Amino acid sequence: MANDSGGVVGVTEREPYYRYYDVRYGSDDELYGSSTRVSVELLEFEVDKHTPRGVWIVSRFGGDRRWVGHDARKKYAHPTKELALKSFLARKKSQIKIYRTRLTHAEHAKASAELMLADVAQLAEHRE
Repeated sequence: MANDSGGVVGVTEREPYYRYYDVRYGSDDELYGSSTRVSVELLEFEVDKHTPRGVWIVSRFGGDRRWVGHDARKKYAHPTKELALKSFLARKKSQIKIYRTRLTHAEHAKASAELMLADVAQLAEHRE
């Protein structure tokens, strides 16, 4: 039975929330080369409950409820796809910064170890 607005009586449409995430398909194989593909995908949630300070959301496929605060700086999901995509881009920018820092640290540690190895080899030569 339809109501005046064209919807079905007794069925309420839940408010959507969105979160983008990236998925890597395939594998990185040093011997045969990389055959991976990265895809940006969308998770869709529904508001389960409104509170004065935020919403409880649940995946459309079930699962645990998650809290999303209205005033939170970082939000797990967003009420529009545009905001969700902007959040995804901010997360990837942060991830890139973290991994660049880790790479720099690893390169410095490797260089230090190579210098130490050269010193150890030189000392071993003098002892012989």
